[in-house]
Amino acid sequence: MDKIKSIAITGKGGTGKTVVATLMIRLLAKRFPGRVLAIDADSAMSLCYTTGLKVDKTVSMVDLIGQCCSEAQGLSPYSGPGGCFAYIYGAIRAKNGRSFICLRSTYKDHEGTRHSNIVPWLPEGSIVTTPKVYVMYLVTEWGIADVFCRTLKDRIKAILKIAHPDFRQELMDKIVTTPLIKEDDLEGFDLFDNIKK
Repeated sequence: MDKIKSIAITGKGGTGKTVVATLMIRLLAKRFPGRVLAIDADSAMSLCYTTGLKVDKTVSMVDLIGQCCSEAQGLSPYSGPGGCFAYIYGAIRAKNGRSFICLRSTYKDHEGTRHSNIVPWLPEGSIVTTPKVYVMYLVTEWGIADVFCRTLKDRIKAILKIAHPDFRQELMDKIVTTPLIKEDDLEGFDLFDNIKK
């Protein structure tokens, strides 16, 4: 059995890491067809553009209690679950394991209108790829929500803070209409204290 080898390209921003990584990937892919896995940990996701690859989100939608939908956008299926659940479950079982589910806070529809990928609740009939009880950390460009083993109220508060600021108030206004959390539970809660002013 072949040994797995890893190459990490790191450094200060603007030093050419993406260009070097792209050239390395192309070289290795020619030498070892079908045996190269490139992982881009940069939130700008530039590697997909320089290599010419199409990249799908890891999760398309998350609700305010942490249920994740990876297989559809609303009710429209577009993929299977992939290895998402195996990754999440493996992290829980591993000693000191951690799992991170990443998504962009918004998306634009065909008309160019921006919508939140974080919703108060998943649309009826949505596919739940990852149940809330298995989710540890949710990550957007607005921060990290630590939701593992948290109460529903604490989950809601944490996830609200990683939603796009333009949608936070609307999300909060909708979720307080449910029995999950009430306005009194949010007294003194600052939706925007993680935003630089």
